[in-house]
Amino acid sequence: MTTTRRHSLNTVRGDVASLQSRLSAVESSIIKMADAVTDLTRELKRTNDEIRLMRMEISLMRMELRRMNDDMSSGRRHSYQQSLGEHAATQRLIREMANEMIERNEQNRREENKKILDALTSLNKTVEQSVRI
Repeated sequence: MTTTRRHSLNTVRGDVASLQSRLSAVESSIIKMADAVTDLTRELKRTNDEIRLMRMEISLMRMELRRMNDDMSSGRRHSYQQSLGEHAATQRLIREMANEMIERNEQNRREENKKILDALTSLNKTVEQSVRI
């Protein structure tokens, strides 16, 4: 084998080793990304479950308001003013609870978005490093 051929063969072997190393790094990054997606999916499911629970709570509050309205209409309350006061207090409570739920949901979304951004930034850095190898 001539020196030129031997040199070419060594160059090809080096290139193959370099490509295998890069491929390994990319595969590792893909696995990390898949894990991050799994974690984010789990968080999304938890957030959706919380939203579903909030909707159920709101529905129960609405049913309670309807019952109170029915009670007021049928004259079961001792005084109309007392009923109005209770109704207004219940409405305030529902508004406060709804605002708290909305705020909690927005906070959860901000946290989710930050986690996604952090995961993607980390993945991007890993891929850049593996490509530079």
